Amino acid sequence: MISNYYKTDSYIDDLLQEVLKYGERMTKERPSSYFEMIGRLFIMFGVICTTAGELYYQVKESRRTLLAIKKIDYLRRIASFRALYGGLKEVLGAVPLFRDRDYQKYPQVTAEEILSVREEFKCLEQLPSCGKGKAKRTYFDATVLAYKMFDMVFLGMKGIPMLLQSLYDDQQMLQSNSEMRVQRWKRMINDYREKEWENDKLLFQKRLDNHIRQYGHNKASLTHLMNQIDNEAANLLDGGMVSTLNNLYLNQKDHVTYIFDNQDKLTREQITSHLRFVQIHQLLEQEIELCDLRQPAIGAYADLFTSRAAQEMAEILTPTIARYVDFEHGYQYGAWVKAMMDLKLIRADKRNGTAIIRFVNKTFGEQIDKTTLFRCLSKEDDFEKIRDLYEAILSVVRQQLNCEPRLNDLRKALQTV
Repeated sequence: MISNYYKTDSYIDDLLQEVLKYGERMTKERPSSYFEMIGRLFIMFGVICTTAGELYYQVKESRRTLLAIKKIDYLRRIASFRALYGGLKEVLGAVPLFRDRDYQKYPQVTAEEILSVREEFKCLEQLPSCGKGKAKRTYFDATVLAYKMFDMVFLGMKGIPMLLQSLYDDQQMLQSNSEMRVQRWKRMINDYREKEWENDKLLFQKRLDNHIRQYGHNKASLTHLMNQIDNEAANLLDGGMVSTLNNLYLNQKDHVTYIFDNQDKLTREQITSHLRFVQIHQLLEQEIELCDLRQPAIGAYADLFTSRAAQEMAEILTPTIARYVDFEHGYQYGAWVKAMMDLKLIRADKRNGTAIIRFVNKTFGEQIDKTTLFRCLSKEDDFEKIRDLYEAILSVVRQQLNCEPRLNDLRKALQTV
């Protein structure tokens, strides 16, 4: 979900302070030699590349969570970097190498070239060895290196405040836009599902399987387990914010705003714990609903459909079938009857012709008698007259199963479709 979001609570601000510390030294302390000035440039280049890279990553990750980078005074840091930018320009701009630069021969590095230039300097990071404990000889043009480092330093000094401003603006928008907070929350859920839920689900499945072995796979048993887990989640031994968060969710209160309001206190481990509970609760709700859907149909269609899930599926599918399959004659609706039986939606072991007629007339808006409807279902040769419609109906059903989430839930309940 947000597994790499923080290295430490104040990691980013530590990096920002490093840049400011070395930058202020360059502007306030006179170097003992020109070589020291170049050495300081190396240091600035290193800390700025690291800070800008980490901050860029944080900006991307911040768009996927309600949590905030902790311990950063955005506006103060932005002001400090902008002030330092001018001081560094004045000091380094006075160095002859940079003051007298031939821009035709040594053009400035652009923002689009940052990654490629950064890659050029990889060799400097590998100077101590070549991977086998032996010294590695490296060749580079010192003048080109100095100019590119100079450009990268000032690109970073411009870019870092922009990234901080982006983080600050995002926080302000989240503060004033509840819909944006909900969308961010949904993204957190999706990330958790993609990255962590499968492993957590396997662990929970063991508990669920053990419970089913002892108490059965029925609505009462699963409801008891869900209540037990809900109580555990809402009454954690240490209480605290996760318990509050779980309680808000269970009572359908605004747990999303609670997360945002406490974004500098909640940890990613706590959020993961909450998301795990949400997924387990939803899984059990779905299992309980499936138990209901597997119950026999009720009322006038009790002998018609194989289950409540079958009835709901037929009711969802029939309008779509009517839209895409052209029934010109009454007997052709027999193709629908045959398809529903083969899909195990309509019971074939009951004398339910009257119920079938009633459902067809109601849902298709027709007035067809029993003899007409079943004309082509009695003999194989007669069925050939409607086979193309039968296959067209099955094709529509397959397409709908792939694009209608509710139908997939119903299919799980049927277990045979």
